[in-house]
Amino acid sequence: MSRQEFCAHIEHDLFLLLNSKSAQVGQQLVEMMGYATLTGGKRLRPAAIYLGAEAVGGDVKKLDSKLRTLSLGLELIHCYSLVHDDLPAMDNDTLRRGKPTVHKAYGEANAILCGDALLNFAMETLLDGVVRYDDPLFNKAAFKIAESAGYKGMIYGQYLDINGNGKDIRSLIGLNQYKSGKLFEAGFAAGGILAGASEGTVKILCNYGQNLGAAFQILDDIRDIKKDDISVAKLAGEQKARSYVVYYMGEAKKAAEKLQVRDGLNALADDMSRGEY
Repeated sequence: MSRQEFCAHIEHDLFLLLNSKSAQVGQQLVEMMGYATLTGGKRLRPAAIYLGAEAVGGDVKKLDSKLRTLSLGLELIHCYSLVHDDLPAMDNDTLRRGKPTVHKAYGEANAILCGDALLNFAMETLLDGVVRYDDPLFNKAAFKIAESAGYKGMIYGQYLDINGNGKDIRSLIGLNQYKSGKLFEAGFAAGGILAGASEGTVKILCNYGQNLGAAFQILDDIRDIKKDDISVAKLAGEQKARSYVVYYMGEAKKAAEKLQVRDGLNALADDMSRGEY
């Protein structure tokens, strides 16, 4: 399955998931959740879950239902984080993927509630899998996702960001490895965990995800170099920033070399390096 086909499948699953709740809660809230979620995103984090399982020799067809549940939970967490990150008190962005951000389209208070709803819906989705599958490996993978999204992971990175950290390149990259990298790390690790990988192999997948996430954020910085936000590209200049991308992608590939199946991981790193993602 191509990455475009995978994106379409995840998009369809998200639509069905949100649509299944539409008769049970306020329609505008579901509309906002869809507005924030069904926007044709890259769906890289769900893809990471499948690639993580594949990289350790997992049978992704056999595991598909469980992988899909983890993927939906992780993507809902990512979408909630974008809604809150765009708020005036955070990054104060007015556009997201060419559309007005949720707080611009529906108001700030509604955007806060929309993000809260998406986060809780992510936990509902993951906990439904815990009950439905009764699989200790699924439970462990779901916990990894929840932990990586919380105060020891993505939210810690956001805390560092809004409290004035990241004023030099080294601390900024460290901040981004939490704020952006932790969900990538969670995706690859969760897939590996579900496929039965050893603790040492899961650590390798985490290392791959950390480095890929660092490179991804710098690539985004380069693309948005005209924005006023402090970024690696702003501080170092585009040419130096690209050298950081090469370094982190190289480190990711070094990690991938230790894994059983690395073609998918290397292809993702190559596509990102070329801007094809």
